[in-house]
Amino acid sequence: MKFSEMPYARPDLAAVKQQFADLLARFKAAATYAEAHAVFLEEEKLNKHVDTLAQLASVRNTIDTRDKFYDEEMNFWNEATPQLQECQNAWSRAMLDSPFRADFTAEYGDLMFVNAEDRGQGVLARLSSTRWHRKTS
Repeated sequence: MKFSEMPYARPDLAAVKQQFADLLARFKAAATYAEAHAVFLEEEKLNKHVDTLAQLASVRNTIDTRDKFYDEEMNFWNEATPQLQECQNAWSRAMLDSPFRADFTAEYGDLMFVNAEDRGQGVLARLSSTRWHRKTS
């Protein structure tokens, strides 16, 4: 399929966030690695779909910055991205805390866990550095 033929439609942000929340709940409730892995694959598919839509809007906006439709889409994505990042942060935390972490590591390696831990520590470091510094003026 050519890039120009790839369909784009703005996603329903509330529905996407609900889908992520439902997947997160199912992942946390998984009783076996097989269940957790199936939900993991569903989350990955949803994540790729949403990312593809965001990238399509961005590239098409860059191709023609006079296109008002994609200007509005970029405004949408600028508002939606932080909200979707919250979903991703919750997913990363659930992966890190999963009783099936060793199983995921055996199948996929530990890089996704190392990256998730680094992101989490980076956030904590920024929070603690801003929280505990005194103003000197």
